[in-house]
Amino acid sequence: MINIIVLDDELEADTDTVDLWKSDLESIDSSYNLEIFNSPKETLTHIQSLGNNTIIILDIQMPEMNGAEFLAKMREENITIPVIGYTGNPNNDLLITLLKNDLFSYVRKGQAESQHELIEYINKAIEKFKDNIPLELTEALNEYLERHPDAKDIEVSIKETGTTLTLENIEEEISKGTNFGKNYEKALYKMSFEHLKNKD
Repeated sequence: MINIIVLDDELEADTDTVDLWKSDLESIDSSYNLEIFNSPKETLTHIQSLGNNTIIILDIQMPEMNGAEFLAKMREENITIPVIGYTGNPNNDLLITLLKNDLFSYVRKGQAESQHELIEYINKAIEKFKDNIPLELTEALNEYLERHPDAKDIEVSIKETGTTLTLENIEEEISKGTNFGKNYEKALYKMSFEHLKNKD
């Protein structure tokens, strides 16, 4: 699942643009989660609960907090996901600050090629985070659960925390790239190697 978070104080009311984005995003990956926010503070709180498989489309000119300030706060919180700036009136000073904080790219609103450019950069950003997350195990587990939907509710005991999770919960944690997901992913790889080693 790819999370695409749009922070734009004007976009929520623009349903035509949102519908166009949804249509174009489906051509990249049908399993995405598109969420639109108009509050930088709410967005920052929300993305802290998401994994590395997340892209932010960021309006640069906003009254509550401009895009450069928002991106700086993100980086202060060690959130390293790709951010694409999206603005109608690029301000060179703001762009320089954004670039210093690892802005992935930016697109100008309202131009004929804007939509195509934005989707192109989203595609490139997806490739960037795929390089950082080993998705093979996630995809394999996802595929297995699709073929065996009854297995989604199989429970696994987690000794370290004393909790019980289902395979579906574990797949979600791995997909999100959380610390638990990464640790469980390593554990599954180790179990696979032990199984192969002991087959002799």
